[in-house]
Amino acid sequence: MSETSFDELLAGNPLVEINTQALFLLVVLAWASASLIAWKWRNEYQAAKVIRDYAYYAPLHLIVGFVFLNAAIVLVIGSYLMGLIVLLFRSNNYFYK
Repeated sequence: MSETSFDELLAGNPLVEINTQALFLLVVLAWASASLIAWKWRNEYQAAKVIRDYAYYAPLHLIVGFVFLNAAIVLVIGSYLMGLIVLLFRSNNYFYK
């Protein structure tokens, strides 16, 4: 068996190519917008309005992710869906208070 360095082992790994700064910014942006939308509709729970507002945010998230951050499509869509999950849990939290 030949011994290879850790750098040689990681050279062909596609996870090394992920821009973590862009991923972090997309996640923070999705979390912040989901929290703000949930806070906006905290006094009246109408799921259609909450989801509609988050759907209006989708083009902004896609433009920031693709154009400004040059992130992969999977990362942009995944961070957007993560924000949707945060939105659903935050709006549910406000509804039961």
